[in-house]
Amino acid sequence: MLSRNRSKKAELLARVFDHSAGRYIKGYTMLTLGWSDGFTFVPLDSVMLSSAKLANRFCEMASHLSKRSHGYKLRIESFSRKPDAFVGLLDRALKAGFTADYVLMDSWFTQAPLLRQLTGRGLSVIGMIKEMK
Repeated sequence: MLSRNRSKKAELLARVFDHSAGRYIKGYTMLTLGWSDGFTFVPLDSVMLSSAKLANRFCEMASHLSKRSHGYKLRIESFSRKPDAFVGLLDRALKAGFTADYVLMDSWFTQAPLLRQLTGRGLSVIGMIKEMK
């Protein structure tokens, strides 16, 4: 979580849920994909997410941006859901030539649709399963 509780006009500022604190904050969600050998952690890629819901956003993106620019594409990516953003991060890392024996993820991401996508790409997955209905 990147908290911006005192901000009012930061671009794509949103009301996001902080799972560790158990409450909503003003700010962004940061997802980071990294590689580890068990001793070191190397961040490979990250994405800063706003809210996908228009009602949760306090400030919209600038309207004068060129739709072909990299900045515009990053802003559009910030509207995606966390599992979709995760798959995008993983696809970019694999396309860049990074390899891994398995994907280790938090219990929040260990869900059947995401597991199907990752195993469809030939990746083994390690993740804790949360207790659900």
